[in-house]
Amino acid sequence: MSELDKGSIILNEAKVLLVGNGRSGKTSLRVKLENVHAPMPAEDATTLGVDIVTLPCERDFQLHLWDFGGQSVQYYAHQFFLTKNSLYVLLSNEAKEDRNFSYWLNIIELLGGDSKVLVVQNERLGHFDPISNEAGIRERFGNVVNPFHRLDLSKADGDHRKAFVALRDAILLHARQLPHVGTKQPKSWVDVREALARVASGNEKRQYVRWEEFERLCREAGVTNPLTMKDYAALFTHLGNCLHFPGDDMLCDYVFLRPQWVMEALYALLHHPVVIKGQGEFTAMQAREIWSGGEYRGMHDKLIRLLLNFHLCYRMKEEGRFVVPQRRPSVGSAYPWPEREQAEASVVVYDYAFMPQGLLTRLTCRLHEKIETLPGGAQQVWKEAVVFVISPLGGKGAGARALVREAFEGDRPEASRIEILVAGEKRTELLNRIVEELDEVHESARYANLRVQKLVPCCCEACARQPFFFDFKYLCDLLGDGESQERCQKSRKMVDIRAVLYHTGIPTPLKKLCDEARALVSDNREREALDLLRKRAPDDRRVLMLLSEERRLSDEFIMGATGREDLSVGENSLRYRLLRLLDEMGRA
Repeated sequence: MSELDKGSIILNEAKVLLVGNGRSGKTSLRVKLENVHAPMPAEDATTLGVDIVTLPCERDFQLHLWDFGGQSVQYYAHQFFLTKNSLYVLLSNEAKEDRNFSYWLNIIELLGGDSKVLVVQNERLGHFDPISNEAGIRERFGNVVNPFHRLDLSKADGDHRKAFVALRDAILLHARQLPHVGTKQPKSWVDVREALARVASGNEKRQYVRWEEFERLCREAGVTNPLTMKDYAALFTHLGNCLHFPGDDMLCDYVFLRPQWVMEALYALLHHPVVIKGQGEFTAMQAREIWSGGEYRGMHDKLIRLLLNFHLCYRMKEEGRFVVPQRRPSVGSAYPWPEREQAEASVVVYDYAFMPQGLLTRLTCRLHEKIETLPGGAQQVWKEAVVFVISPLGGKGAGARALVREAFEGDRPEASRIEILVAGEKRTELLNRIVEELDEVHESARYANLRVQKLVPCCCEACARQPFFFDFKYLCDLLGDGESQERCQKSRKMVDIRAVLYHTGIPTPLKKLCDEARALVSDNREREALDLLRKRAPDDRRVLMLLSEERRLSDEFIMGATGREDLSVGENSLRYRLLRLLDEMGRA
């Protein structure tokens, strides 16, 4: 019997995320939605992390209001809490320049999918300057709702009450139209969620339960299937009811009952004077002192593990020391990159139509073991740049050094590029590792429709100092179409595509595929290697012939037509021809 067959309820609630820069009016809107006559928050009030409140509405409908902090150091963690199937309310304070307004529209598009966005211009201090390109914004971002809302939230119960009521009604209207509202959910799912809420709000104000207790609460609600329990935990995490990390060998044993508490704990450390004064460095003992309240007892190592999991910090080689890259000082203009290395460097540029904040932070944390450390112990890592190295064994022999930095393009006000410069005999090895990790950051960050080009420099004589950059994917596609040359738009001469790619050192997708297949062959998994090749080249006669040969050998052995010795001879021949094919395809 399915959980729905045991009983169901109609889901009648929605998640509303209030976003925008600091002091744009997010908390003011939340307060007024709760009680229009409530006093306005203090001018210096700042949300650290997120405040979450549940707002009962008519006809048993509920709004879960998420009031996010707008400070830039908090932007990176938004990717874990900005979700699809939600309603976004983007507030702008026109009393001061709001340069990050477009940032919010773009990050919602990446993380929120098709979620609707209500734009609210909050008049403050008697100043009101309507957004001039409203039509252009709606044309570019199809999820932005027309019209924009303009009001002074401090006058929501007075002169601007009509505008406030219109905004409140619009929030309710679009929240009710979310796809999940009105759908059937298992009653047991609701029972488990309510049981977790009772534990969180009880006398002890518990912030977490161990997984064994979560399983017990599920069984008390009639859920006995372990897979269903995991599904419920995953759904609670997606909706923001709790947090569970099944992929971490320490955190998988805990279900955090209040995401708000988790974020408050993390930001208490990120904003603490000890971390700021230490330029991003802190010790495990300092973290214990920052998290000194009773609710943190026994959880210090788990909270640090969360910081590591979120790639908000990394562990130094010295025991018990950590670094928050976003709290490091700016590198300024004095990049530690000598002219000699500049001349011989391989270069790759990632160019973003919109670059989410935190990409370089994640890359830095993922590759922290390769950060260059100077003789005095100082690490070559800054807020917007980092130096990675492959050190030669024993200080002698081949090595490599890479500078990775955020960069600006044209007159765009925010960083829109990540530049990778690598020099040294092992630069290809180091470059490929950095590129693989950055590509993985893109894939693992839940970004939908991330528009990014991987650019590689031309290697013709005219491009020796200031090269023209080709789109890497476009060059690979040309090779796949049988083309061997492409025109450099600086010299206007044809250049050899393979020479450009060889000079850069990044393997083509086909070469990477061949390397994966070769690893399978070395593990005596020829059939899997051939299946992998067929997915990439379904019409390649050479692959199809080898697949047919592999099946024939297997079928004849199963039917008893050939013995084990003949099978071994046939498999060795097949393996030899497959490896030759992989060499041939990898050079293409």
